[in-house]
Amino acid sequence: MGRWSTLRLIEALDPETDYWRIYRLHAQQEFPWDVTRALELALYRTYAVPSIGGLLDRTGEFRRRAQKRYDDTALLLGEALENGLDSERGRRALRLINRAHARYPIDPDDSRYVLATLLVVPARWLDRYGWRRVTEHERRAAYLYYRELGRRMGVKEWPGSFEEVCVFLDEYEARHFAYSQGGARTATATRELFVSWFPQALAPMTRAGVVALLDPPLLHAFGYAPAPAWLRAAADRALRARARGVRFLPPRRRPVRVRDAWTVRSYPSGYSIEQLGPG
Repeated sequence: MGRWSTLRLIEALDPETDYWRIYRLHAQQEFPWDVTRALELALYRTYAVPSIGGLLDRTGEFRRRAQKRYDDTALLLGEALENGLDSERGRRALRLINRAHARYPIDPDDSRYVLATLLVVPARWLDRYGWRRVTEHERRAAYLYYRELGRRMGVKEWPGSFEEVCVFLDEYEARHFAYSQGGARTATATRELFVSWFPQALAPMTRAGVVALLDPPLLHAFGYAPAPAWLRAAADRALRARARGVRFLPPRRRPVRVRDAWTVRSYPSGYSIEQLGPG
């Protein structure tokens, strides 16, 4: 079929009507590893907004059960993406997401910002570290997918294009990123979750590697010292080298399901959708 076969399938679809199918192919078949890593980084960015980081810290979810919090978020969003927003499983997942959010007084701009990170951060990651760049076709489909996801989550005043979402995200971060104890605690709890996925002997390097991927505004917001320059450069080179290698791999034949990711560990025997989310 050739390395570009999935892109040819994507390009044959209409993003105005087939945005869900295009985005699923893009996120779970063409770039599943990259999109997952970028979404982890997107999660980090939200902690740097004190109102968001503080709320997450007050819930105690990341301190008490970070793995389950990570898994439930990934699985609920994955149910909607894998099955479709109009599917029975997708609707059930969205009901749980909305029920969890309804417990707290969340600023509408914060909700809009969180959704914006899910759209913009993966696209920017792929333009830097993907085996190919994101096409305008894919950007449009991703924009429409998150616009519809946001509508079903009660997110209003969504910007009018992908480019406008980027502007909104950058301006929001410039205005709101700041150090907060709650955000720093949540970032550290999440970092330690990532560390727990690897052998204990690698913990110091894993911690430093996570920090090496954070830009200066995030480092300031969490009170982290920058990683050594050599490590930042090495991480960048390693990710670029990976992209060059992936370019020569055969295309995936089917989407990679969230539940099959090695980082999702809370439900080894399977789960029901109603098990997901805060208790």
